[in-house]
Amino acid sequence: MTVKRDLPTIINSSKERADDIWKELVGAEMIEVHDDCRKLYTCKTSIKADRKASSPTQSDLCSPVKKKLLSKNEFDYKHHCLICGEICDRPN
Repeated sequence: MTVKRDLPTIINSSKERADDIWKELVGAEMIEVHDDCRKLYTCKTSIKADRKASSPTQSDLCSPVKKKLLSKNEFDYKHHCLICGEICDRPN
């Protein structure tokens, strides 16, 4: 799913999660993201649970998505889901 309208919500969710993904989205016009991933990522309850569960030692570890973001030659906002990092299939 191409996201344009919900991009500010995703950026705000990233800031609330303190995952720094929002820094990569500043200036982006649209991104690809699975609908289920977007819903889970922006869900206030999910954000609170993730923040509560994270500890200082966990925050130092890179998630698979963050690793893909850091390795820009693998991750492409036009083809990969921002949340899970998998390729977004577009219906024909």
